[in-house]
Amino acid sequence: MTTYHNPSSIYAKESCNMVIEPCYARLFSLGEDDMDKIQECASVFRTLTRTTSYIFHTSLKGKISVIEIDFLESDFHHAVGLQYLADIDIPRNTKKIVDWILDNQITDAYLAHSCFYKGKRNDEKDVEKRIEEFRHIEEYLDSNNIVYIYSPHNAPKDNSLISCDYIIESKLPNKNTTVYIFIKRRRTSSNTYRIISFGVKKKVSYGGIYTYVMLKDKIVNAVRKTIFRHKKYTDGQVMENETGKLVAINVAENIHKSALDFSEKSKKEKYERRLKKYNSVFPEKYHSEEFNLPNMIVIVDDAVRRGIDVCEGAMGWLSNQKGMEVLHLYDEYINESGIQFVPAPVCDAAYYVDRFDRKRYIQTECIFTKAHEERMAELKNIAYMLGATYCSIEINESTSNMENKKQSVEVERLKQIGRGVMWQKDLS
Repeated sequence: MTTYHNPSSIYAKESCNMVIEPCYARLFSLGEDDMDKIQECASVFRTLTRTTSYIFHTSLKGKISVIEIDFLESDFHHAVGLQYLADIDIPRNTKKIVDWILDNQITDAYLAHSCFYKGKRNDEKDVEKRIEEFRHIEEYLDSNNIVYIYSPHNAPKDNSLISCDYIIESKLPNKNTTVYIFIKRRRTSSNTYRIISFGVKKKVSYGGIYTYVMLKDKIVNAVRKTIFRHKKYTDGQVMENETGKLVAINVAENIHKSALDFSEKSKKEKYERRLKKYNSVFPEKYHSEEFNLPNMIVIVDDAVRRGIDVCEGAMGWLSNQKGMEVLHLYDEYINESGIQFVPAPVCDAAYYVDRFDRKRYIQTECIFTKAHEERMAELKNIAYMLGATYCSIEINESTSNMENKKQSVEVERLKQIGRGVMWQKDLS
Protein backbone atom coordinates (compact mmCIF):
# COMPACT_ATOMS: atom_id res chain seq x y z
CA MET A 1 0.00 0.00 0.00
CA THR A 2 1.36 3.38 -1.02
CA THR A 3 1.48 5.99 1.69
CA TYR A 4 2.85 9.51 1.95
CA HIS A 5 3.24 12.25 4.53
CA ASN A 6 0.39 14.73 4.57
CA PRO A 7 1.65 18.12 5.78
CA SER A 8 -1.72 19.84 5.44
CA SER A 9 -2.49 19.96 9.17
CA ILE A 10 0.82 21.64 10.07
CA TYR A 11 0.59 23.94 7.09
CA ALA A 12 -2.99 24.93 7.92
CA LYS A 13 -2.21 25.68 11.58
CA GLU A 14 1.10 27.49 11.26
CA SER A 15 1.20 29.10 7.82
CA CYS A 16 -2.33 29.79 6.65
CA ASN A 17 -5.21 32.08 7.18
CA MET A 18 -8.01 30.00 5.71
CA VAL A 19 -11.44 31.29 4.80
CA ILE A 20 -13.86 28.66 3.52
CA GLU A 21 -17.13 29.63 1.89
CA PRO A 22 -20.21 27.90 3.28
CA CYS A 23 -21.63 25.22 0.97
CA TYR A 24 -25.15 25.92 -0.19
CA ALA A 25 -27.53 23.28 -1.47
CA ARG A 26 -28.43 23.69 -5.13
CA LEU A 27 -32.04 24.06 -6.23
CA PHE A 28 -32.86 21.95 -9.27
CA SER A 29 -35.88 22.45 -11.46
CA LEU A 30 -37.13 18.97 -10.62
CA GLY A 31 -36.00 19.01 -7.02
CA GLU A 32 -33.12 16.91 -5.74
CA ASP A 33 -35.41 14.12 -4.54
CA ASP A 34 -36.69 13.66 -8.10
CA MET A 35 -33.28 13.44 -9.76
CA ASP A 36 -30.94 10.50 -10.17
CA LYS A 37 -27.38 10.91 -8.95
CA ILE A 38 -26.06 11.02 -12.50
CA GLN A 39 -28.62 13.75 -13.30
CA GLU A 40 -27.53 15.76 -10.27
CA CYS A 41 -23.92 15.45 -11.47
CA ALA A 42 -24.86 16.65 -14.95
CA SER A 43 -26.90 19.56 -13.60
CA VAL A 44 -24.12 20.71 -11.27
CA PHE A 45 -21.51 20.40 -14.03
CA ARG A 46 -23.61 22.29 -16.58
CA THR A 47 -23.98 25.16 -14.10
CA LEU A 48 -20.20 25.22 -13.60
CA THR A 49 -19.60 25.35 -17.36
CA ARG A 50 -21.82 28.43 -17.65
CA THR A 51 -20.81 30.36 -14.55
CA THR A 52 -17.67 29.26 -12.75
CA SER A 53 -13.90 28.92 -12.91
CA TYR A 54 -11.10 28.66 -10.34
CA ILE A 55 -7.62 30.19 -10.14
CA PHE A 56 -4.91 28.58 -8.00
CA HIS A 57 -1.47 30.07 -7.32
CA THR A 58 0.89 27.29 -6.21
CA SER A 59 4.47 27.59 -5.06
CA LEU A 60 7.33 25.12 -5.47
CA LYS A 61 10.87 26.13 -4.53
CA GLY A 62 9.95 29.79 -4.76
CA LYS A 63 8.44 29.55 -8.25
CA ILE A 64 4.77 30.49 -8.63
CA SER A 65 2.54 28.59 -11.04
CA VAL A 66 -0.88 29.96 -12.03
CA ILE A 67 -3.50 27.25 -12.60
CA GLU A 68 -6.90 28.21 -13.98
CA ILE A 69 -9.55 25.48 -13.98
CA ASP A 70 -12.53 25.88 -16.30
CA PHE A 71 -15.29 23.51 -17.35
CA LEU A 72 -16.63 22.27 -20.70
CA GLU A 73 -19.50 19.80 -21.09
CA SER A 74 -17.25 17.56 -23.20
CA ASP A 75 -15.13 17.01 -20.04
CA PHE A 76 -18.02 15.39 -18.15
CA HIS A 77 -17.89 11.95 -19.81
CA HIS A 78 -14.40 11.13 -18.51
CA ALA A 79 -14.71 13.04 -15.25
CA VAL A 80 -17.46 10.72 -13.95
CA GLY A 81 -15.91 7.58 -15.51
CA LEU A 82 -18.54 6.68 -18.11
CA GLN A 83 -15.78 5.39 -20.43
CA TYR A 84 -15.40 2.37 -18.13
CA LEU A 85 -18.99 1.19 -18.77
CA ALA A 86 -18.07 -0.43 -22.07
CA ASP A 87 -20.77 -3.11 -21.98
CA ILE A 88 -23.75 -0.72 -22.25
CA ASP A 89 -24.68 1.74 -24.98
CA ILE A 90 -23.60 5.28 -24.07
CA PRO A 91 -23.38 8.04 -26.72
CA ARG A 92 -19.87 8.45 -28.12
CA ASN A 93 -20.38 12.19 -28.65
CA THR A 94 -19.04 13.59 -25.37
CA LYS A 95 -20.47 17.04 -26.15
CA LYS A 96 -24.04 15.69 -25.99
CA ILE A 97 -23.78 13.35 -23.02
CA VAL A 98 -25.03 15.98 -20.55
CA ASP A 99 -28.11 16.60 -22.72
CA TRP A 100 -28.87 12.87 -22.82
CA ILE A 101 -28.64 12.59 -19.05
CA LEU A 102 -30.79 15.65 -18.32
CA ASP A 103 -33.35 14.42 -20.87
CA ASN A 104 -33.68 11.30 -18.70
CA GLN A 105 -32.29 9.02 -21.42
CA ILE A 106 -29.46 7.89 -19.16
CA THR A 107 -30.33 7.12 -15.53
CA ASP A 108 -28.77 5.45 -12.51
CA ALA A 109 -30.85 2.34 -13.19
CA TYR A 110 -29.56 2.15 -16.77
CA LEU A 111 -25.92 2.58 -15.70
CA ALA A 112 -26.38 -0.14 -13.08
CA HIS A 113 -26.90 -2.67 -15.90
CA SER A 114 -23.15 -2.47 -16.56
CA CYS A 115 -21.06 -5.09 -14.79
CA PHE A 116 -18.38 -2.38 -14.39
CA TYR A 117 -20.67 0.06 -12.54
CA LYS A 118 -19.82 -1.17 -9.07
CA GLY A 119 -16.05 -1.15 -8.60
CA LYS A 120 -14.05 -3.96 -7.11
CA ARG A 121 -12.72 -3.67 -3.59
CA ASN A 122 -10.22 -0.80 -3.29
CA ASP A 123 -10.77 0.01 -6.98
CA GLU A 124 -10.44 3.75 -7.62
CA LYS A 125 -12.49 3.26 -10.82
CA ASP A 126 -15.65 2.62 -8.78
CA VAL A 127 -18.05 4.47 -11.11
CA GLU A 128 -21.03 4.33 -8.74
CA LYS A 129 -19.08 5.91 -5.87
CA ARG A 130 -17.45 8.39 -8.24
CA ILE A 131 -20.85 9.62 -9.46
CA GLU A 132 -22.17 9.82 -5.91
CA GLU A 133 -19.34 12.12 -4.82
CA PHE A 134 -19.02 14.08 -8.06
CA ARG A 135 -22.35 15.73 -7.23
CA HIS A 136 -20.32 17.74 -4.72
CA ILE A 137 -17.46 18.65 -7.08
CA GLU A 138 -17.95 22.39 -6.45
CA GLU A 139 -17.81 21.94 -2.68
CA TYR A 140 -14.67 19.81 -3.02
CA LEU A 141 -12.98 22.53 -5.07
CA ASP A 142 -14.09 25.18 -2.56
CA SER A 143 -12.77 23.21 0.41
CA ASN A 144 -9.25 23.06 1.86
CA ASN A 145 -7.13 21.46 -0.86
CA ILE A 146 -3.71 19.88 -1.17
CA VAL A 147 -2.20 20.24 -4.65
CA TYR A 148 0.44 17.83 -6.00
CA ILE A 149 2.47 17.85 -9.17
CA TYR A 150 1.54 14.38 -10.35
CA SER A 151 4.12 11.64 -10.67
CA PRO A 152 2.95 8.29 -12.12
CA HIS A 153 5.59 6.52 -10.03
CA ASN A 154 3.55 7.43 -6.94
CA ALA A 155 0.31 5.99 -8.30
CA PRO A 156 -1.18 2.82 -6.73
CA LYS A 157 0.18 -0.27 -8.43
CA ASP A 158 -3.28 -1.81 -8.85
CA ASN A 159 -4.75 1.20 -10.63
CA SER A 160 -4.22 2.63 -14.10
CA LEU A 161 -1.71 5.41 -14.62
CA ILE A 162 -3.56 8.63 -15.33
CA SER A 163 -1.83 11.08 -17.62
CA CYS A 164 -2.36 14.37 -15.80
CA ASP A 165 -0.38 17.40 -14.58
CA TYR A 166 -1.74 17.95 -11.07
CA ILE A 167 -3.77 16.13 -8.44
CA ILE A 168 -6.03 18.08 -6.11
CA GLU A 169 -6.75 16.15 -2.93
CA SER A 170 -9.81 17.37 -1.07
CA LYS A 171 -12.02 16.53 1.88
CA LEU A 172 -15.20 18.21 3.08
CA PRO A 173 -15.32 19.41 6.71
CA ASN A 174 -18.41 17.33 7.54
CA LYS A 175 -17.42 14.12 5.72
CA ASN A 176 -14.72 11.49 6.09
CA THR A 177 -14.51 10.92 2.32
CA THR A 178 -11.32 12.03 0.56
CA VAL A 179 -11.37 12.53 -3.20
CA TYR A 180 -8.76 13.04 -5.89
CA ILE A 181 -9.38 15.53 -8.71
CA PHE A 182 -7.03 14.96 -11.64
CA ILE A 183 -6.43 18.00 -13.86
CA LYS A 184 -4.54 18.38 -17.12
CA ARG A 185 -3.53 21.40 -19.21
CA ARG A 186 -5.77 22.08 -22.18
CA ARG A 187 -3.99 21.92 -25.51
CA THR A 188 -5.35 25.35 -26.45
CA SER A 189 -3.90 27.23 -23.45
CA SER A 190 -0.74 27.29 -21.37
CA ASN A 191 -2.49 28.08 -18.06
CA THR A 192 -6.00 26.63 -18.37
CA TYR A 193 -6.70 23.15 -17.03
CA ARG A 194 -9.60 20.70 -17.18
CA ILE A 195 -10.77 17.86 -14.96
CA ILE A 196 -9.88 14.59 -16.70
CA SER A 197 -10.66 12.19 -13.87
CA PHE A 198 -12.12 12.01 -10.39
CA GLY A 199 -11.77 9.29 -7.78
CA VAL A 200 -12.69 8.45 -4.23
CA LYS A 201 -9.82 7.42 -1.98
CA LYS A 202 -10.16 3.92 -0.57
CA LYS A 203 -7.18 2.08 0.93
CA VAL A 204 -4.64 3.36 -1.55
CA SER A 205 -3.22 6.85 -2.01
CA TYR A 206 -1.99 8.89 -4.92
CA GLY A 207 0.98 11.11 -4.27
CA GLY A 208 3.35 13.43 -6.01
CA ILE A 209 5.46 16.51 -5.42
CA TYR A 210 3.74 18.64 -2.80
CA THR A 211 3.17 22.31 -3.63
CA TYR A 212 2.04 25.17 -1.41
CA VAL A 213 -1.28 26.80 -2.28
CA MET A 214 -0.64 30.53 -2.03
CA LEU A 215 -3.98 31.69 -3.43
CA LYS A 216 -7.32 30.20 -4.46
CA ASP A 217 -9.92 32.41 -6.13
CA LYS A 218 -13.36 31.49 -7.41
CA ILE A 219 -14.95 33.36 -10.32
CA VAL A 220 -18.74 33.14 -10.56
CA ASN A 221 -20.57 35.12 -13.24
CA ALA A 222 -17.43 37.24 -13.81
CA VAL A 223 -17.23 38.17 -10.08
CA ARG A 224 -13.95 37.07 -8.52
CA LYS A 225 -13.75 36.21 -4.83
CA THR A 226 -10.81 34.94 -2.80
CA ILE A 227 -11.47 31.68 -0.95
CA PHE A 228 -7.96 31.36 0.47
CA ARG A 229 -4.74 33.35 0.53
CA HIS A 230 -1.49 32.64 2.33
CA LYS A 231 -0.86 35.36 4.91
CA LYS A 232 2.53 36.24 3.38
CA TYR A 233 1.23 36.42 -0.19
CA THR A 234 0.69 40.11 -0.98
CA ASP A 235 -1.57 41.89 -3.47
CA GLY A 236 1.53 43.00 -5.34
CA GLN A 237 2.72 39.42 -5.78
CA VAL A 238 -0.72 38.35 -7.01
CA MET A 239 -0.75 41.14 -9.59
CA GLU A 240 2.83 40.48 -10.66
CA ASN A 241 2.24 36.76 -11.26
CA GLU A 242 -1.11 37.20 -12.98
CA THR A 243 0.17 40.06 -15.12
CA GLY A 244 2.89 37.72 -16.33
CA LYS A 245 0.22 35.17 -17.17
CA LEU A 246 -1.94 37.66 -19.07
CA VAL A 247 1.03 38.99 -21.01
CA ALA A 248 2.04 35.47 -22.03
CA ILE A 249 -1.47 34.73 -23.28
CA ASN A 250 -1.66 38.06 -25.09
CA VAL A 251 1.66 37.41 -26.82
CA ALA A 252 0.51 33.97 -27.95
CA GLU A 253 -2.74 35.34 -29.37
CA ASN A 254 -1.07 38.29 -31.15
CA ILE A 255 2.06 36.54 -32.31
CA HIS A 256 2.13 38.27 -35.71
CA LYS A 257 2.02 41.80 -34.26
CA SER A 258 5.45 41.98 -32.62
CA ALA A 259 8.99 41.09 -33.66
CA LEU A 260 9.63 39.97 -30.08
CA ASP A 261 7.30 37.03 -30.67
CA PHE A 262 9.46 35.40 -33.35
CA SER A 263 10.58 32.51 -31.14
CA GLU A 264 7.02 31.86 -29.95
CA LYS A 265 5.80 31.83 -33.53
CA SER A 266 8.54 29.37 -34.51
CA LYS A 267 7.57 27.08 -31.63
CA LYS A 268 3.93 27.21 -32.65
CA GLU A 269 4.71 26.42 -36.28
CA LYS A 270 7.00 23.59 -35.24
CA TYR A 271 4.26 22.21 -32.98
CA GLU A 272 1.72 22.36 -35.80
CA ARG A 273 4.13 20.59 -38.16
CA ARG A 274 4.60 17.85 -35.58
CA LEU A 275 0.82 17.53 -35.19
CA LYS A 276 0.50 17.07 -38.94
CA LYS A 277 3.43 14.66 -39.06
CA TYR A 278 2.11 12.35 -36.36
CA ASN A 279 -1.55 12.77 -37.47
CA SER A 280 -2.90 11.80 -34.05
CA VAL A 281 -6.59 11.11 -33.46
CA PHE A 282 -7.82 12.63 -30.19
CA PRO A 283 -11.10 11.62 -28.46
CA GLU A 284 -12.77 14.90 -29.47
CA LYS A 285 -12.08 14.17 -33.15
CA TYR A 286 -12.91 10.45 -32.92
CA HIS A 287 -16.30 11.06 -31.30
CA SER A 288 -17.24 13.96 -33.58
CA GLU A 289 -19.95 13.41 -36.19
CA GLU A 290 -17.54 14.47 -38.95
CA PHE A 291 -15.06 11.66 -38.28
CA ASN A 292 -15.36 8.62 -40.57
CA LEU A 293 -13.74 5.39 -39.48
CA PRO A 294 -11.31 3.95 -42.05
CA ASN A 295 -11.97 0.49 -43.42
CA MET A 296 -8.87 -0.90 -41.71
CA ILE A 297 -7.84 -0.70 -38.05
CA VAL A 298 -4.62 -1.95 -36.47
CA ILE A 299 -4.48 -2.33 -32.69
CA VAL A 300 -1.17 -1.11 -31.28
CA ASP A 301 0.47 -0.85 -27.88
CA ASP A 302 0.01 2.63 -26.37
CA ALA A 303 3.73 2.61 -25.52
CA VAL A 304 4.60 3.02 -29.21
CA ARG A 305 4.36 6.81 -29.03
CA ARG A 306 4.58 7.35 -25.30
CA GLY A 307 6.52 10.47 -24.39
CA ILE A 308 5.76 12.35 -27.64
CA ASP A 309 4.12 15.63 -26.63
CA VAL A 310 1.80 15.96 -29.65
CA CYS A 311 0.50 12.42 -29.07
CA GLU A 312 -0.46 12.75 -25.40
CA GLY A 313 -4.13 11.99 -24.82
CA ALA A 314 -4.64 10.59 -28.34
CA MET A 315 -6.57 7.40 -29.08
CA GLY A 316 -4.22 6.54 -31.96
CA TRP A 317 -3.22 7.92 -35.33
CA LEU A 318 -4.07 7.74 -39.04
CA SER A 319 -1.75 6.57 -41.80
CA ASN A 320 -2.00 5.68 -45.48
CA GLN A 321 -0.86 2.25 -46.62
CA LYS A 322 -0.85 1.52 -50.36
CA GLY A 323 -3.73 3.92 -50.92
CA MET A 324 -5.78 2.67 -47.95
CA GLU A 325 -6.35 4.83 -44.87
CA VAL A 326 -5.58 2.97 -41.64
CA LEU A 327 -6.44 3.82 -38.03
CA HIS A 328 -3.81 2.70 -35.52
CA LEU A 329 -5.85 2.32 -32.32
CA TYR A 330 -4.13 2.18 -28.91
CA ASP A 331 -5.12 -0.94 -27.02
CA GLU A 332 -6.17 1.05 -23.94
CA TYR A 333 -8.91 2.74 -26.01
CA ILE A 334 -10.49 -0.45 -27.38
CA ASN A 335 -13.50 -0.17 -25.07
CA GLU A 336 -13.98 3.53 -25.69
CA SER A 337 -13.86 3.04 -29.44
CA GLY A 338 -17.22 1.23 -29.39
CA ILE A 339 -15.98 -1.26 -32.01
CA GLN A 340 -16.47 -5.03 -31.96
CA PHE A 341 -13.30 -6.84 -33.02
CA VAL A 342 -13.76 -10.38 -34.39
CA PRO A 343 -12.75 -12.91 -33.24
CA ALA A 344 -11.10 -10.85 -30.44
CA PRO A 345 -9.00 -7.69 -30.07
CA VAL A 346 -5.30 -8.58 -30.30
CA CYS A 347 -2.39 -6.17 -30.15
CA ASP A 348 -0.49 -5.81 -33.46
CA ALA A 349 -3.34 -7.43 -35.41
CA ALA A 350 -5.04 -5.80 -38.43
CA TYR A 351 -8.82 -5.74 -38.86
CA TYR A 352 -11.04 -4.94 -41.86
CA VAL A 353 -14.56 -3.51 -41.61
CA ASP A 354 -17.59 -5.79 -41.91
CA ARG A 355 -19.48 -4.46 -44.94
CA PHE A 356 -22.81 -5.19 -43.20
CA ASP A 357 -21.90 -3.55 -39.87
CA ARG A 358 -19.45 -0.64 -39.69
CA LYS A 359 -19.00 -1.08 -35.95
CA ARG A 360 -17.68 -4.61 -36.51
CA TYR A 361 -14.15 -5.30 -37.74
CA ILE A 362 -12.80 -8.73 -38.69
CA GLN A 363 -9.18 -9.76 -38.37
CA THR A 364 -7.66 -9.89 -41.85
CA GLU A 365 -6.33 -13.42 -41.29
CA CYS A 366 -9.91 -14.61 -40.64
CA ILE A 367 -11.90 -12.73 -43.29
CA PHE A 368 -12.44 -15.66 -45.67
CA THR A 369 -13.18 -18.14 -42.85
CA LYS A 370 -15.61 -15.76 -41.16
CA ALA A 371 -17.43 -14.99 -44.41
CA HIS A 372 -17.77 -18.72 -45.12
CA GLU A 373 -19.16 -19.39 -41.62
CA GLU A 374 -21.70 -16.59 -41.92
CA ARG A 375 -22.83 -17.79 -45.38
CA MET A 376 -23.35 -21.31 -44.03
CA ALA A 377 -25.29 -19.98 -41.02
CA GLU A 378 -27.49 -17.88 -43.31
CA LEU A 379 -28.30 -20.87 -45.56
CA LYS A 380 -29.18 -23.01 -42.56
CA ASN A 381 -31.40 -20.29 -41.17
CA ILE A 382 -33.28 -20.07 -44.49
CA ALA A 383 -33.76 -23.85 -44.50
CA TYR A 384 -35.21 -23.87 -40.97
CA MET A 385 -37.48 -20.94 -41.79
CA LEU A 386 -38.85 -22.99 -44.70
CA GLY A 387 -39.75 -25.77 -42.27
CA ALA A 388 -36.73 -28.07 -42.35
CA THR A 389 -36.13 -30.08 -39.18
CA TYR A 390 -32.67 -31.18 -40.25
CA CYS A 391 -30.25 -29.41 -42.52
CA SER A 392 -27.03 -30.56 -44.17
CA ILE A 393 -25.37 -28.25 -46.64
CA GLU A 394 -23.00 -29.38 -49.36
CA ILE A 395 -21.18 -26.72 -51.37
CA ASN A 396 -19.87 -27.41 -54.86
CA GLU A 397 -17.35 -24.93 -56.18
CA SER A 398 -18.67 -23.59 -59.48
CA THR A 399 -17.03 -20.16 -59.52
CA SER A 400 -14.73 -19.51 -62.44
CA ASN A 401 -11.00 -19.72 -61.91
CA MET A 402 -10.67 -16.03 -62.76
CA GLU A 403 -13.21 -15.01 -60.08
CA ASN A 404 -11.56 -17.26 -57.50
CA LYS A 405 -8.23 -15.76 -58.35
CA LYS A 406 -9.59 -12.18 -57.91
CA GLN A 407 -11.03 -13.05 -54.49
CA SER A 408 -7.78 -14.67 -53.38
CA VAL A 409 -5.77 -11.68 -54.57
CA GLU A 410 -8.05 -9.24 -52.67
CA VAL A 411 -7.84 -11.23 -49.42
CA GLU A 412 -4.08 -11.54 -49.78
CA ARG A 413 -3.84 -7.78 -50.47
CA LEU A 414 -5.63 -7.00 -47.21
CA LYS A 415 -3.34 -9.38 -45.33
CA GLN A 416 -0.25 -7.78 -46.85
CA ILE A 417 -1.45 -4.29 -45.95
CA GLY A 418 -2.08 -5.47 -42.39
CA ARG A 419 1.38 -7.04 -42.18
CA GLY A 420 2.94 -3.94 -43.69
CA VAL A 421 1.24 -1.71 -41.14
CA MET A 422 2.34 -3.89 -38.25
CA TRP A 423 5.95 -3.89 -39.37
CA GLN A 424 6.06 -0.22 -40.36
CA LYS A 425 8.56 1.79 -38.35
CA ASP A 426 7.04 4.51 -36.24
CA LEU A 427 7.69 8.16 -37.13
CA SER A 428 10.73 9.47 -35.34
